[in-house]
Amino acid sequence: MATCIIEGNADMYGLGIRLGFYLNWFAGILANVVAVSEIETSRYAFSCFITATFVALIVQTAQAAALTVVDIYVVLLLCFGYFYFLVPTFFWRLLTGFDAALDPTRWPSGSRAGTLHHVVHSLLLLAVAAFQLWFWITVTPSADKGGCTYYGFLFARFDIANVTFRSVNIAFQALIILICLAILGGHVLGTRRGKRETDTSTSPSRKALLRSSHAILLLAVAAIVTTATEMTIAWNGITGVTGLDSAGQLIPFLIGLGVLGRVLYVAVRVSGGEDGVSSATAAADNQQKPVHALYMPIPAAAQPPPMLPVDPWTMPMAQAPYYYSGSDGRQRS
Repeated sequence: MATCIIEGNADMYGLGIRLGFYLNWFAGILANVVAVSEIETSRYAFSCFITATFVALIVQTAQAAALTVVDIYVVLLLCFGYFYFLVPTFFWRLLTGFDAALDPTRWPSGSRAGTLHHVVHSLLLLAVAAFQLWFWITVTPSADKGGCTYYGFLFARFDIANVTFRSVNIAFQALIILICLAILGGHVLGTRRGKRETDTSTSPSRKALLRSSHAILLLAVAAIVTTATEMTIAWNGITGVTGLDSAGQLIPFLIGLGVLGRVLYVAVRVSGGEDGVSSATAAADNQQKPVHALYMPIPAAAQPPPMLPVDPWTMPMAQAPYYYSGSDGRQRS
């Protein structure tokens, strides 16, 4: 079958949208290494990108919009591809017997999100994975019926309707769903049992090694998914998705650029350590702040003699002792 020229859907995966995803991916990876305090910002921005794009995909699919199989495939790569790192991470946990001290996702400690974030994020991933199962089981078998061949990426070029290609993706999505359910179950059980104490036995060198390993894994997955997305667009001859000449493309691009710029800015200011505190801030915190004389503690030698109990109704006001603080902090009567 022939490879058809496809007019791409720039509103779903135009150049600005793709660059926004890529910049957020690499900003998050960089933040894990050099700017821990910005991990939450990158994570939030990326979640907004995924949610907006996935909701738009659901709406257009429900409205029977003119989306081709390859349009949906590219959008799903953008929405979900980065989270393929969950599979090797889960297998690593299985090999290590779920030993928390060997879990690379625990470091840096400041990057761990709360239970609510994990639950909401896992539900989002479950929704995307369920949509992917529907896509690979019901949509892709008839991809070639229109007379055009559509190609996907699996470290090589594959026909999207190819049985082997579809089977691998179905198995992968089913595994992702099982992992998300396990994560959800773990957080529910962890919430009921209470939070575990923070591990203090892991040496700094091991933490650094685990952190670097996790960053390398994330970088490899992001590079593969970026390559898969761009190669898919090239192999299928998709046109109309390479411009940055509209607000719909510039806005996500500039948001991604801003997130990456913020991470780089903080990285320049942050000194070594996992707390993400800049040296200037730490120095300022260590300095003794001036205290106004009215609030300075009074030296023991300058303490006034103890007051005897008096009857306020019989004692003249002129005889009542009155103390005030001077500029040197001493009380005077």
